[in-house]
Amino acid sequence: MVNFNRLFSQLFKQKSKTTYFIFMIQLATVLVISFFFIFKSTFKSLIGFLMAVIALIIGTSFIAEFIYLIITSWQNEKINRSQTWRLAPMSAGKIYLDNTLSSFVAYMYLFVLQVISCLLLVGLSYSISGQFRHAINTGFGHLTKDDIWINMAWSSINWTLVLESFVFFILLSLAFYITVSFFNFSTRSIIDFLPGMSSRFVVGLVRLILIGLICWLIIEILQVLPEDTMFSSQIGNGNDVWYMARLLIEFLIFDVVFGSINVGLVDKFVEAKQNN
Repeated sequence: MVNFNRLFSQLFKQKSKTTYFIFMIQLATVLVISFFFIFKSTFKSLIGFLMAVIALIIGTSFIAEFIYLIITSWQNEKINRSQTWRLAPMSAGKIYLDNTLSSFVAYMYLFVLQVISCLLLVGLSYSISGQFRHAINTGFGHLTKDDIWINMAWSSINWTLVLESFVFFILLSLAFYITVSFFNFSTRSIIDFLPGMSSRFVVGLVRLILIGLICWLIIEILQVLPEDTMFSSQIGNGNDVWYMARLLIEFLIFDVVFGSINVGLVDKFVEAKQNN
């Protein structure tokens, strides 16, 4: 466990550099776009400019996070087959787990940075704009004075669905890393058993077969799930919470099954590349 934690710390420091880089690029892009609108006289006040920056940060977050997933997936596969990292006093499977988890934690760190930046801009807007401050104070004043407003605003939010959506976001991100590693590990394992068959055509054919295999396995795994009449009736009635709960179970099974397969592949069949 000590070696696992030490390796995780080292990998996280490396992945966090990518997090900072993407976050700074995102902020720079947002500021450039915002200043462009200033020159176009789109914003009539500073508070309008700050609100636009917040909206742009939220809007570009999905792009930044997707780019992070792509970059770190490439980094993960490079580390998974690195002779240098294989020198760690751990099995290749544990190194793979450390590698994947460190990328995911750094990914969540990017999300936290985006949230903090938005909160800081909201705080800045509150401190420098009397109009914005009045709107906030008036709105929160209604929280204690107007029960109807509370029922319409806060009670209408499905917090269970919000929590399920956040967990789904976590499982989906892990599934992305696991799927990329599965393609890489399984392709290398098959190619290594086919001497002289490492051409692009063969690699492409193997990956095409693996896509079909994954689809078949997913269908088989989902069929293993017991048919729950409560699940079925609630989903049939359009209950989003129950539909999301079913989706979470399916993604959890996918992550566990294919993550375990990846550990077995990297432990038994995937060898490190030389001079990596």
